Amino acid sequence: MSELRRLRLEAGMKQAELANRVGVSQATISSWENDQYPIGSEFLPAICELFNVTADQLLGLQEPTEFHAHRRDGVTEVAQEDIDLVKRLQVIVDMHREGLLTDTEFAAAKRKILDL
Repeated sequence: MSELRRLRLEAGMKQAELANRVGVSQATISSWENDQYPIGSEFLPAICELFNVTADQLLGLQEPTEFHAHRRDGVTEVAQEDIDLVKRLQVIVDMHREGLLTDTEFAAAKRKILDL
């Protein structure tokens, strides 16, 4: 059973009522509950607020068990390195979007950051 269906049923709500509250059709709710289509990101905040859950909980996402074994102060050393890498990449992506880097400059900066 999908998490959305479970939450809806626990709340004693029919698909039509949830659809009305979220602003979609009953058929859309049905397709989400039957995993025919993913829940659109624009609807996640409203659904999460309605059922008082996080998006991860709603989507059934959980951290892999092995991640917990290596956790230290909420972030692993590897994860912190990855976070720093993503931040550096985001800077050049933003610069490219704003026209501050040409395609060639962007590709070169990306290779340098990724150490390719």
